[in-house]
Amino acid sequence: MNTSTIDRSGRLAFLLALLLLLIGIVLAVPAGIALAQDEPPFGEDVVTATTTANLRIRSAPSPDAETLAILPAGTVVGFTGLTDESGDWVQVDAADGPTGWVSAAFLSNVPDGLTVWSEDGAAEEEEVAADKPPFGEDVVTAMTTANLRIRSAPSLDGEMLAILPAGTVVGFTGLADQSGDWVQVDAADGPTGWVSAAFLSNVPDGLTVWSEDGAAEEEEVAADEPPFGEDVVTATTTANLRIRSAPRLDAEMLAILPAGTVVGFTGLTDESGDWVQVDAADGPTGWVSAAFLSNVPEGLTVWSEDEGD
Repeated sequence: MNTSTIDRSGRLAFLLALLLLLIGIVLAVPAGIALAQDEPPFGEDVVTATTTANLRIRSAPSPDAETLAILPAGTVVGFTGLTDESGDWVQVDAADGPTGWVSAAFLSNVPDGLTVWSEDGAAEEEEVAADKPPFGEDVVTAMTTANLRIRSAPSLDGEMLAILPAGTVVGFTGLADQSGDWVQVDAADGPTGWVSAAFLSNVPDGLTVWSEDGAAEEEEVAADEPPFGEDVVTATTTANLRIRSAPRLDAEMLAILPAGTVVGFTGLTDESGDWVQVDAADGPTGWVSAAFLSNVPEGLTVWSEDEGD
């Protein structure tokens, strides 16, 4: 075989290999796009942005802080809800990468309502939180497992009231939407509104199904037909409360009474006076923390487990 034949064979092999490589790239790109569409790095209600340049993500909001990683341009990040005092730095979660601080100027968008963070303030806030929990012991609470929008209605179209950073403690109001995907919570020092149930550390059973039409109808009926007669001593719950089978925190939870629920006293209290037995009208009869009722009458009968009902 002469040299020209070998050269032609080599060129044909090279062109064939190049063609196969190009076909592989063309086939692989749509698959990659489809995968990205099927598995976004964050849930729908997590506030995200993309980096507009390759960025260092740092351990603190300062150019002198340690570089944790470099995020290529186009990386999707989720906001944790924190910004520094200047507003030039925001804390983000890089999904498969670290959580840290980046320059806000190089993100596709930065939401309003971020919480101002400072090193001293963060420590002080943690100390206060340890001394004064945001809710009473018998209020049903959870923590956010991601930074979440809290909305005015149980829908992605609802107005965004604030952003709750991951780890925020919220209290349940006792309401869920018909799908169970949204629950209404009280953010303590923040607003009361609706969040995605999928991003809470726990969601209790027995929540009341809420709908816009049903809520209006229920209010109208409540105005016409009070749940108890005129001679029954009643109170309203001042927070969302567990009602229990006995006057102690480890007793079985029978239901959650949303804040504003009207209850009727059965006339019984425990020896400490911290618990009273109530009738929740359309709900169960059980024990609640007296501290979260609008009033507690005098002269209740002291009950003890030994004596029985």
